[in-house]
Amino acid sequence: TTFFERIRLISFFLFAPCLLKIYRQLEENRPNHSGKCKAYWQFFGIGILLIAMIFGLKSLVFDFSFTPLKIPLLVKFLLAAAFLSFLEEWLFRGLIFGAMVNAMKPFQAIIFSSLIFAYFHFSPRYSIPAHHTFLNLSDGFRCFYENIFPGLNHIAYLKFLIIFSLGCLLATVYFHSKNLFTAIGLHGGIVFALMICKTCFSFPVTNSFFGSNHLFDSPLAILLIATVGIGIHSYHGHFHPTK
Repeated sequence: TTFFERIRLISFFLFAPCLLKIYRQLEENRPNHSGKCKAYWQFFGIGILLIAMIFGLKSLVFDFSFTPLKIPLLVKFLLAAAFLSFLEEWLFRGLIFGAMVNAMKPFQAIIFSSLIFAYFHFSPRYSIPAHHTFLNLSDGFRCFYENIFPGLNHIAYLKFLIIFSLGCLLATVYFHSKNLFTAIGLHGGIVFALMICKTCFSFPVTNSFFGSNHLFDSPLAILLIATVGIGIHSYHGHFHPTK
């Protein structure tokens, strides 16, 4: 555990009530949603399908080994995906994107909120051990600097671009459906399927196009995410998952 990670966790709990109040104020200006559970599971399935396509296409090209998944681990993955997707979508789409879309054009809000989404998936490279007893002002400034600019020279830019593309897809889904549970479901399905595939499948090779078991190092992922996003954006005239 590092000093920075503890500060980030404490900061979240301190600001959580304020963020919740802002989110509720934003929700009051939006239409009431119906069919949240149905929308969640519909897009949960789409998220699973997206990851299955990526690993499925790679399995057609490369040899792989398969390890069966036990039921307790499957339940653990399902609960972890549900919690993670709800927390991140509430923050990045419900709060940040929701605030931006009221202050700028939708396309700009999608781009800027997705940049923030991708940025916060990279941790600072500099940290102070929690057991370090002697801290000075320079330590504080260094931690602050790394919090704002988390080793930009060392960021995996392909991974950043893939997560940014995923953020754009999630924001597009939320914008057209007007239902946060569509984005939560899509995010949850992606995380759930990714956990299963990374656990069960093992590819001995890494390919420049297909990537590795980490998935978010593959141009194939960008291609499929962009294809799904364009399809949803083009189909928004008939896009009513809550009805």
